[in-house]
Amino acid sequence: MEVDSSGRRDRLDRWMDALLAARTGGRNDELLTGFLYGECAAEPGVFLDFLRRWKSAILGSKDALQTKPLASRYLSILSPIAERFGMFQEKTTIDTLCFHILQPEDYALVMAYIDQYGKNTTRIIDLAEEHMRELLKTLGIAATVTGRFKEPYSIHRKMLKKGIDAPMSLHDIFAFRIIVERHDRELCFSVLNMLHDRFTPLPEHFKDYITIPKGNGYQSIHTCLLDLLPGAPMPVEVQIRTQAMDDCAERGLASHWVYSRSKQSPRMTRTEMKLLEHMRALSADMQATRTITCLTRDGDVLMLPPRATVLDFAYALHTHVGNRAQSARVNGMEVPLEYRLQNLDQVHILQSSSDCVCPQWTTLVTSDSSRRKIHAHTRS
Repeated sequence: MEVDSSGRRDRLDRWMDALLAARTGGRNDELLTGFLYGECAAEPGVFLDFLRRWKSAILGSKDALQTKPLASRYLSILSPIAERFGMFQEKTTIDTLCFHILQPEDYALVMAYIDQYGKNTTRIIDLAEEHMRELLKTLGIAATVTGRFKEPYSIHRKMLKKGIDAPMSLHDIFAFRIIVERHDRELCFSVLNMLHDRFTPLPEHFKDYITIPKGNGYQSIHTCLLDLLPGAPMPVEVQIRTQAMDDCAERGLASHWVYSRSKQSPRMTRTEMKLLEHMRALSADMQATRTITCLTRDGDVLMLPPRATVLDFAYALHTHVGNRAQSARVNGMEVPLEYRLQNLDQVHILQSSSDCVCPQWTTLVTSDSSRRKIHAHTRS
């Protein structure tokens, strides 16, 4: 569903307000992640706009009381969605920014290690790159070879996962990437065979995302090799993919969605086209069966059926709340029980001191559950 620029701004503002109002953690994060993914699956460019707006809000905030919630909400909800859409450039930049804001001491530890270790390994990495370039020349394959440290937040998460306190205890903190110029997947496997013949592969770390791409369309071969770094007997990850695959990995489907509406639209691969069509179909299915996502006064997330009313919301909270409901404040405005809710409304039910249910209330609700509770009370 495309909207004009003013409508899109209002939509993004509403999303931002809701994410900041919601209680953090657990099922709330899961429900909000699902909501946003469903809203953007057919229009990943909308999420890209939202991601950039969120980053601007972080950079523009001067108060830690505002900055930290923005950073926390990003890492728990928006970063995983960015990965699903393949927005790796934006994700990496904002991941690092939020890591710095939320865990400055851990960030400093990782960055200090990267700086120190980088000075000692630059020559070794250069030699490994040159060695692989010479091997590629013997096969007559035109390709670029680059070595890089993995991103700070990624290193930190690996430390947490493996239960270690120092980055130097990690072996796979940097990786090499071989980008084959021709869009020929068979050349990628030829490079892989060459590397496995020359160095010692670790089979348990091998991943073939070319034959079976990730859900976000990412395609690449990942292998882990010993003996690649001269004088440094540690396993090193090597990623192999074509230039077209790398372009998609760096830009993600969101860029294709944006560019496909311009005259500068790049050619999409068959895999990318199929994936984009799948995401659009998925979004259509989600729209057809979707629920309404609302927030309580305390920031908990509730899922309600389409066309749900304030009274449905009250009964979803608890039968006693529904039985005593008189009206509600929705986004700060008082409304009657029959008021139909919209996505991301924040609702505070106003109650009487005693039950006030009547049979006519069945006309004010949408869900069968609410009707059953009303019938049960009026017949008792």
